[in-house]
Amino acid sequence: MDLPADAAALLARTSYDLFRYGGAKFASSYVELVWKTYRRDQERFGLQATRAVISNLFKVLAIKDEVWVAKLLTSPEKYDRDRRRYHIDGKRGDRISYVHFNRPEFTVFGRSFEFDIQTRDWMLRIMARAGFLRRILPGWHARERAFRDWYISIVENFTYFESQQDYEHYVAALSVPESVRGYRSIRWPQMEAAQATARDLLSKIGSTRVETNLGRRRSRVSD
Repeated sequence: MDLPADAAALLARTSYDLFRYGGAKFASSYVELVWKTYRRDQERFGLQATRAVISNLFKVLAIKDEVWVAKLLTSPEKYDRDRRRYHIDGKRGDRISYVHFNRPEFTVFGRSFEFDIQTRDWMLRIMARAGFLRRILPGWHARERAFRDWYISIVENFTYFESQQDYEHYVAALSVPESVRGYRSIRWPQMEAAQATARDLLSKIGSTRVETNLGRRRSRVSD
């Protein structure tokens, strides 16, 4: 992909994070979808669709479940940032002691359980290695998974456009995950609103859409 420097740098970072999230196959599925978008995108429109997919597809794939949050809170990158932020000097004997206030949620046999807990880093390091929970708890973060799968279908259906207006409508639809943020009880209605916005945008696309012969092999993301 011949991407602008900033987009290429972002793709490198997001691919690395998704490798940390779910392994090489998971990260490769992300890069494949970005590549499919790029092949159908157009430089005359500034590769806006590819840029939107790089950031927003990463956002929906990296569901902030308890495993991923634990990895983020105990990553070497976070420790480095904290040392710089708080001017920690190990030579002086400076140390940071972490206590995290978490409210995890687990869905087992269709029932969701939430509880408050104070965690230490050693506890989070154990959780960070519990990626197998994503496979054995299919109902865990089910709404986020459904939103992810819906967004992937939007990405897969992107194609070549003659009309700039139609193209911009599709780019706007590809960008709707940007509005989804915050705690899970806040995110859920935002996801529904984002889907409604995307449906409205896609309904405005006219008859100038041109199908390409680049192939339509279905991409799959495995938890």
